[in-house]
Amino acid sequence: MQTASVMKELVGTWSPRILGVLRIVSGLMFFEEGTAKLFNWPHVELFDNVQLISLLAVAAVGTAINSRRLIQSPRRRGQAATAARSGQGHWRFSD
Repeated sequence: MQTASVMKELVGTWSPRILGVLRIVSGLMFFEEGTAKLFNWPHVELFDNVQLISLLAVAAVGTAINSRRLIQSPRRRGQAATAARSGQGHWRFSD
């Protein structure tokens, strides 16, 4: 019984911290995807022929903006959900 209460205390203490770190890391990964689409850095072959006036570029701008918001305020869950969904619709329209 005492072990269960210790585990609940540990989970309660460390959950917000781990979620914060996870949101920052995922924000950095989204930012990397956005910069790869817009500025071709880091280089990804899939995004070699992205034009600045295309749906893929609009999704990249949304991804870059939302990932910056996600990194700056890791405790806001609504921004995390918005950033996670911002660039996913473009896959239907790309080749």
